[in-house]
Amino acid sequence: MKRKNRLDEMELEIWMKSMVCAYKFILIILGIWIIAGIFLKYSVVLPGYILIGQAVIRFIAEQIYKRNAEDDRWKRNVIIFLIIGALIIFLILLIPAASIGIGEM
Repeated sequence: MKRKNRLDEMELEIWMKSMVCAYKFILIILGIWIIAGIFLKYSVVLPGYILIGQAVIRFIAEQIYKRNAEDDRWKRNVIIFLIIGALIIFLILLIPAASIGIGEM
């Protein structure tokens, strides 16, 4: 008899706990890599991109699952995410402009 790929509750709980442990491990390693890079004065762009990228992907996936579960909180979260993203992009564009003196009299 062929076993289906369905997990029972105990297997699912073990799988979820192991995924949480792996996720926390990755966050700790990337955090240590960024902190060490700052103190040792080498580029921390790659771990920064990985850390930010995984956070964005996790957020998007969470909102999709909330929408599929008919949880209306995903709408508010997406609006807040878009506002924060727009502010970050505005600041990224504003900082170089301020550093070269645009707008000075």
